[in-house]
Amino acid sequence: MPQVYRAILTRDHVEWQEKPPQQDRPVHVQIVVLEPVATIAAPPQGEAMAAALKRIADLGGVASIDDPAAWQKDTRKDRDLLGREE
Repeated sequence: MPQVYRAILTRDHVEWQEKPPQQDRPVHVQIVVLEPVATIAAPPQGEAMAAALKRIADLGGVASIDDPAAWQKDTRKDRDLLGREE
């Protein structure tokens, strides 16, 4: 009996919906289109976005940053690049 694996085919890309088949060598497959797939929406992130924006607002927003380049460097903890020391 053939094994069945759920996937979504987009052009020439197969995205497995479950654990993909474990094959150690190429195998012949047949792909049967069952139905059109609706666009898959990203999980809602509204609450996380609202919380992040509130933290920024609580800090005074972007206007509270006097020197954006210094802020970015401090935030990212950049290292000095060879030949680009201040």
